[in-house]
Amino acid sequence: MYLNSVNFTNDKKLTEDEIVAESSVMLLAGTDTTSVTMTMLLHMYTLYPGVYKQAVEEVRSYFPDRSKLIKLAEAKEKLSYVLATFYECMRLAPIVGGHTYRDSSSAGVELSGFNIPKDIQMGLFIEGANKDTTLWKSPESFLPERFLGTEGQALKKEIVTFSHGVRICIGRK
Repeated sequence: MYLNSVNFTNDKKLTEDEIVAESSVMLLAGTDTTSVTMTMLLHMYTLYPGVYKQAVEEVRSYFPDRSKLIKLAEAKEKLSYVLATFYECMRLAPIVGGHTYRDSSSAGVELSGFNIPKDIQMGLFIEGANKDTTLWKSPESFLPERFLGTEGQALKKEIVTFSHGVRICIGRK
């Protein structure tokens, strides 16, 4: 199969090696991160049986007929507690370790009152941001309830597991 792809930073066609590399990253990052996140969620359910019990009860209350397929859109609409457990798992145990680095612009930038000179590499410590005590109450505790209600909806935007801005992970949804 031949792909005619363009690198938008220089308007040149991508080489076959570049296309293979990009495809590999998309395939590996998309499947591996999802499977590790699901494994971590199952681990959290074993550590917190009360959370697991509440999640199961919510699923069974909305979907009592086990022979029927549950559609994703309907599950996302109805299973607020189950979704809260996903968010809390991604906050407490992000599967991307370490820092994510970005270069500052060639003109420099001001960030939260700090001047960042041009062409400086900046890093975001994901786990540290997801456990920042100025934002998260009991940041080391597994508390899915923090993501329920109006305040909980707002907190979902504060998780940086998928990064933020133009480089946010395309698989976040």
